[in-house]
Amino acid sequence: MAEHLMRRGGVWWARLVVPSRLREAAGRREFIQSCRTSELHITKLVCSVLVSKCRRLLLALESAYAPQSNLDEYLNRDFRTQLRSADRCRTQGGLLEKAAVFMQFLVNSPERVKSYFQHDSVAYAA
Repeated sequence: MAEHLMRRGGVWWARLVVPSRLREAAGRREFIQSCRTSELHITKLVCSVLVSKCRRLLLALESAYAPQSNLDEYLNRDFRTQLRSADRCRTQGGLLEKAAVFMQFLVNSPERVKSYFQHDSVAYAA
């Protein structure tokens, strides 16, 4: 917690550095907010709330830029793999039929969908 605290003019501030890979998406290098107090015990409580909110925002930003952290990407990859693995479709109707068959397979296989949630990087979504 102390790494997120700094003091300016007798008042404590909460500070969270944005990872370089997310700075463009976040539009800033750091989140910084005054805790509006000189009392350290109050500052620690306020800082923990501010840092928690900033981390949730960074997680949302990271999900958009990191496929391994985005639950939808596991379904998308499985879907594309299934469409490519069987016989090649030469018509749009054939492709749609193959997609419908796979989606029906997923409806009948909830354990397969549950397996998407087992990856470490998406455990937050479970």
